[in-house]
Amino acid sequence: MKTAKLSAMFVAAALMCPALSFAEDQPARSGADAAQTAAARSGSQSQMSEEQKFVRAAASGGMMEVQAAKLAQQKAQRQEVKDFAQHIIQDHTAANQQLMQIAQSKQIQVPREMKASHQGEIQDLQELDGEDFENAFVVNNVGDHMKMILKFRKCAEKLQDPELKAFAVAQLPKLQAHLQHAQQLAGWDAAQAAGARISGSDDATTPAAGDRQTSGQRSGSSSQTGADRSGRTGTGDTTSGTNSGTDNTNNSSGQQNR
Repeated sequence: MKTAKLSAMFVAAALMCPALSFAEDQPARSGADAAQTAAARSGSQSQMSEEQKFVRAAASGGMMEVQAAKLAQQKAQRQEVKDFAQHIIQDHTAANQQLMQIAQSKQIQVPREMKASHQGEIQDLQELDGEDFENAFVVNNVGDHMKMILKFRKCAEKLQDPELKAFAVAQLPKLQAHLQHAQQLAGWDAAQAAGARISGSDDATTPAAGDRQTSGQRSGSSSQTGADRSGRTGTGDTTSGTNSGTDNTNNSSGQQNR
């Protein structure tokens, strides 16, 4: 459960600052090695096009998703988690193959290994079993797919290459379906609300979890409304009676004058 809570905090941090999630992570180094690595990394990143950056990020994320899902089929206890993992394997394997074909046709190098952060996530999952593994796997999928959706949306707008642009657009519905499935498995109202915002939902009729009224509140509100209406109706009747009495007095006064 501790791992699930930490992962949930990571999801929240990724939502508040998604740009940090897409950096090309590398193992931490110290001293001169760290400075040299940072300089090389900066130069490498500046020389890469947006298309190359997208291919590297998408390939690494796809490999991580497939490997994590294979672990889930071995370690997960619930069948619904195993079924979800199978969908992940099928969809991301197909996406990885399509991405590789597009990249090769454009002579863009596809990384053979995952970046450091993705490798770390797999290592963490390998150390877990049973319910702890299931919780971490599901929570990681919520966070990872949120980040991927943001990344693919951004690249779908910025990429100049038409094939890679079309690939990014075509993958979004599948990524959103995976996110929704992971949210259901996690049972998180907050995660579902966040997923709705990411998928562009503007449905004003669906309130956030904290804004929903309970049945008691709705009942109390209805009763108060009924009381208010009753009071207004009674006031109207009293006024009507007063007006009627005034008319009768005026009529009597007129008859006496005559």
